[in-house]
Amino acid sequence: MLLSKDVKTARVVDSIVAGQTDVESSAVDARDYDTVAFHALLGTITAGGSGALKAQHSDEPASGFVDVGADVGYTDADSDKVLVLEVSKPVKRYVRAVVVRNAENAQVDGVLALQARAAALPVEHDASVAGVTLALAPTS
Repeated sequence: MLLSKDVKTARVVDSIVAGQTDVESSAVDARDYDTVAFHALLGTITAGGSGALKAQHSDEPASGFVDVGADVGYTDADSDKVLVLEVSKPVKRYVRAVVVRNAENAQVDGVLALQARAAALPVEHDASVAGVTLALAPTS
């Protein structure tokens, strides 16, 4: 498996300043993919801050989203770390990530969506990807 050829990458949330409101990603179209993994890049989390990364799905790209039923939590001890949540075999066509921010300020540096097990290869990366290079058998 070559990640650059077999896994579609998209940036679905840009950097968000510290705050307490939930951050919803743009939806990814899960058709023709067996799995999507969201990687939430956390920034600084104020003391006492907590929350979670959860996934939602819908039959429509812009409305009707409901929780998938899984999440991964974080606390203020997780500043500058990454949360990963994978949805295997999505039931509905569109999937998005939601970073829940409770009580105290939490910064989100961004969220990536990685879609794998595509029906056709190689995959075409999202427009949010500036470039992809594959180095075969590097010499150093």
